[in-house]
Amino acid sequence: MKPVAIALTAILGASSCAQTKAIVTEGGQAVLDCTKENAGDLATLGLQLAVSAVRSLAGGGAIDWILLGGQAEHAGLEIGTCALAKLHFQLAGSGTARSIDDPGALELERLKAKLGVSLLRGV
Repeated sequence: MKPVAIALTAILGASSCAQTKAIVTEGGQAVLDCTKENAGDLATLGLQLAVSAVRSLAGGGAIDWILLGGQAEHAGLEIGTCALAKLHFQLAGSGTARSIDDPGALELERLKAKLGVSLLRGV
């Protein structure tokens, strides 16, 4: 095996061993713990989603939350849901008083349902 392949195998093996399960059950509810996601990857994906949101706004339109949800899902359902939630909560304020007509909240609920979780932690 070449040295690069050995190094990559060691790095990938070490990182996968260090990860803990992000979806846990608490009080009968499935919870996605966003603090279990890789902070660097989460920040990078969050930035990518924010850039897409700014591009939508710069073009004179509204934020395309369905597009952002698709990008988030493509990156990985768990980390994508966390990144989309962080962006949405930053743009919508505290995230506690969301309108039922809020397309960002609706897209976030779609991803949560696809994961089978009802709560997010660490966003």
